[in-house]
Amino acid sequence: MCLRCTGDDAAQVNPSMAKRIENMQNLRKEKRKLSKRFARPSPVPEPGLLEEKRAKLAEAAERRQKEAASRGILDVQSVEKKRKRKEEIERQMATSGPPPEGGLRWTVS
Repeated sequence: MCLRCTGDDAAQVNPSMAKRIENMQNLRKEKRKLSKRFARPSPVPEPGLLEEKRAKLAEAAERRQKEAASRGILDVQSVEKKRKRKEEIERQMATSGPPPEGGLRWTVS
């Protein structure tokens, strides 16, 4: 403690714990205010760059979907052939119309 300091001045040299915490909180508030005030505006990307990025993201999403669909399947080509064959059979059934009336009927009693 120096000769010129009074009792109150000594507290300024070594403030209490509560006072230190309060000072730190005030400093943080001031820093937030200044960072908001002097924040740089976000740059606006060029339209061509956005389209390229969207295309890349779409390709990546398709690739991930294909990988997820083939996960756990050893022979992907055979599964794909079976799926196409099944779709073609369904398409043929849809275009052939209703089954003839003389067909078999199931009755549950």
